[in-house]
Amino acid sequence: MTGIRRALLWSTADKYFNLVVNFASLAIISRLLTPEEIGVSAVGTAIIAFALALREFASTGFLIQHRSLTRRDVQTSFTILFALTFIIAAALVALSPWMAAFFGEPNLSRFVGVLSVAIVIETIGLPITALLRREMAFGRLAAINISVAAVCAPLSIVLAAIGFSYMSTAWAWLAATTMTTVLSLCIRPDFWIFRPSLRAWRSVLAFGTFGGANTVLIWLNETLPQLVLGRILPLGVVGLYNRALLICSMPDKVVLNGVSSVATPALAAEVRHGRCIKQAYLQSLGFITVIHWPALIVLLLLAGPVVEIVLGSQWLTIVPVVQLLAIASLFRFPSILTSSVLIAVGAVNLTLRASLISLPISALVLCLASPFGVVAMAATQLVTVPFQTLVAIHFIRRHVPFGWRELVAALRQSAFVTACSAAGPAVVIALGGFRFDLSLSEALAAVLISAAGWLLGIWLAQHPALAELQRILRLAAENAVGQRLISGILRRPGRRGAVNTADLNL
Repeated sequence: MTGIRRALLWSTADKYFNLVVNFASLAIISRLLTPEEIGVSAVGTAIIAFALALREFASTGFLIQHRSLTRRDVQTSFTILFALTFIIAAALVALSPWMAAFFGEPNLSRFVGVLSVAIVIETIGLPITALLRREMAFGRLAAINISVAAVCAPLSIVLAAIGFSYMSTAWAWLAATTMTTVLSLCIRPDFWIFRPSLRAWRSVLAFGTFGGANTVLIWLNETLPQLVLGRILPLGVVGLYNRALLICSMPDKVVLNGVSSVATPALAAEVRHGRCIKQAYLQSLGFITVIHWPALIVLLLLAGPVVEIVLGSQWLTIVPVVQLLAIASLFRFPSILTSSVLIAVGAVNLTLRASLISLPISALVLCLASPFGVVAMAATQLVTVPFQTLVAIHFIRRHVPFGWRELVAALRQSAFVTACSAAGPAVVIALGGFRFDLSLSEALAAVLISAAGWLLGIWLAQHPALAELQRILRLAAENAVGQRLISGILRRPGRRGAVNTADLNL
């Protein structure tokens, strides 16, 4: 458990740093570019997201989950991954002029071309980062990610400011993937990984078939509607919907991303050691919701000030969209653990089955709503997201048997804490005449009162998060956290060419 806490600390620190940097970048770029320019970037990114979804048919998740990993497994994984990525990138470049004509944006071709090069370069470093995740070496991963964010986010801002428009995103992405690959090779120069091999192709493709198909379905649900919207309506509307999604995803990035990086290797390790993960799963849901739910409720109540502060007053038309998405996202809490749990127990096929049931229906509903505008698209998620959650929990219960009462018990304390967190902002809004367009000072007061309510709530409910918070404060007081951060960065990697995973059979 100590190792998992340390890994979660590193992963969360990494994600929070990136969140702050990306938040600042988002706020500045949204003021430098118009909704139309943001729309072009959103459409281009959606196309590349499809390419990345197809690449998951050779997923490096195989290197994290496989019980008995060999050098041949690693080499085969890279060989298939690189070959598939190269083919996809070449197809994107060849089809990019047609894509530009389809969406009526000539420069979209150049955007897609630059990002196609970026995903090929990124492929070189992916096996290394996957092995580091398997070893739960999140200190080294954090060093890479923080360095990349510190350089590439300012780069995108500078490029946007000097007139690169939406291409600033593409060039910054290319710089980020290149830097990530170089730093990965510096930290772990295991060049034997890149020796071509197909010895274990059956295992790699068997794993990737389910993961890739599942990722494509996720893309259909999350990204395809933006492409449909871009075809039917002006690209400026796509920009509005894209920014609403980004604002509403902020709580997910604060709470869930740090967990997601640790969940799969941690749960896989538990299964490899023959332990039941039921208690770990329910407890994880409690920890997720005690932060995720209050953050979403506060976003719902303070959507107006948040949009104005982050994006600027020209984006205030998306406030109703953000509020609807925030309500729908309350039901998204199990999603971050669904694939991690099913992969860990060796039931990756069930992730595909769950997605086949829920995601095509959700994507179809979103696409049908797109002609009616972004508010209609957001409203559909009030139905589709709970439906996805019920399907996911149904399949998880096949391998992690728990009752609905146990699930409610795991979430009950978080619901109480959420109510305590929402009480303060609700009072501020009521005192202001039930207006949601609060001033900056009123919004700040609401956030501070909400934070106090959250602390009071976890104390009154005796939520397990209270013990973890006390542990962190105690470690901070002893200066142990700082020492561990420093030692993690300074710790030398293993010898050249060696694999540092304890259970790697070479």
